[in-house]
Amino acid sequence: MGWELIASGTKSDIMSMPGYEAQVDEGQKARLQFKFLTSVPTFQVDALRNSLTAAGVTDLQVVSKGSTVDVFYRKDPWWVPVIIVAVLAIAILLISWFFFKDVASVIGPIPTTMLIIGGSVLALAVGYTLVRRKQT
Repeated sequence: MGWELIASGTKSDIMSMPGYEAQVDEGQKARLQFKFLTSVPTFQVDALRNSLTAAGVTDLQVVSKGSTVDVFYRKDPWWVPVIIVAVLAIAILLISWFFFKDVASVIGPIPTTMLIIGGSVLALAVGYTLVRRKQT
């Protein structure tokens, strides 16, 4: 059985993903594809795979090709918010890594670290909102 494209979009459409996932039956295999502006380092893909494995995502495969990351999994009720939060964490880490590398030499490591912590807190707030919205 081949893959059927259910939806596609840009980063602004990420909040509508749980609605699209309703079109996939429970227990059916699903795939999410994320495209980043830059290539994703292997250590970031490994971190994504490890965090999703620790969360208990079933039949998990994480495949990276350049700037594209594909997440294959078996649909269960809670996996889309978990996967979205994990991918947002990767995006924040990538941005932080490039930001820290380029900006730390200009403004110093302490202000740069504070900006990274602020971005992480923002990502956690978005993740909490996604999970809370899924529960209601």
